[in-house]
Amino acid sequence: MDETEQLKSFYRQAVTNPAALSIRLETDRLLLDFENQIKGIRELITSDSGGNEILKVEQVGGVLANTEGIQNIMRIMKLIINPHTAQANFYRDGKGFSGKYEDFMYYTRIDIGFELVLNRYNWGIKSKNLKGIYDSMLRIIELFLTRPIGNQERILLGESFKSAESQIIQNKGGFSLWKNKNG
Repeated sequence: MDETEQLKSFYRQAVTNPAALSIRLETDRLLLDFENQIKGIRELITSDSGGNEILKVEQVGGVLANTEGIQNIMRIMKLIINPHTAQANFYRDGKGFSGKYEDFMYYTRIDIGFELVLNRYNWGIKSKNLKGIYDSMLRIIELFLTRPIGNQERILLGESFKSAESQIIQNKGGFSLWKNKNG
């Protein structure tokens, strides 16, 4: 099998594997990583002598907000970063530009900045941490929301399902009650 065939095979497996499909819509890990950053912690999975996995939480930095602040920052993030918004559509014009995406991001920047500054004291955010929290939130949101530009995420997900269906047909898969019992 040459390199091109290997890449095609790998791609087919990746897009038809249910685990790979779930990764496309999975947002929990991304949000948990961000929350851990705000809390100043790192999660490590180790194992004991019996081979059992142990989740170890290690403080690696300062906490950037109090409990109320973390909860509200994560509320904002979860409203924007979720499997539903991954399936949204920011239309492109003829030149590949998405005015809807740019408008959404413009107002998101203003709204998040307003929320952070207005609630900074109640949320226990120090002045020196404000810009870092703001920048981190927006970088994650901006990159995550590039997925729906031009409906690309839906198109790619549809292609994944088409590939899975054609692979089942090619392998003569399907439900056993419809298969010819004589071979």
